[in-house]
Amino acid sequence: MRTTLTLEDDLAERIADLARETRRPFKAVLNDALRRGLGESAPTEPEFHLRPHAGNLLPGIDDRRFNELAWEPEARPVGHLRSGGRGGNLTTDAHLAALAVESHGAIHPADTDFLRFSGVKWVNPLD
Repeated sequence: MRTTLTLEDDLAERIADLARETRRPFKAVLNDALRRGLGESAPTEPEFHLRPHAGNLLPGIDDRRFNELAWEPEARPVGHLRSGGRGGNLTTDAHLAALAVESHGAIHPADTDFLRFSGVKWVNPLD
């Protein structure tokens, strides 16, 4: 419902401060304050459940070392990028290609740019 409400300056300032502190809209902070004042609880968001799954990495692959390729300046992504012939929009592809080669895995994008990187097993998910 839309209505006009006149707030006293000190209350409006307190609500505005709380809205800034909590990074919530003024309207949401005001509605929560009114609910608390009327003895109601604010509606809650549904609980989010994360269901982990097994990664099924190949023996010898250390999942704690995946980012080392990004940390090493002479790592494979640079070589893949050079072999691909250009940079820019292929930088992320080169990084993913290097991770796939390092982990003896496969890449499953519909993007045929991955064919330019040697040693990468590419599977088109649309086939």
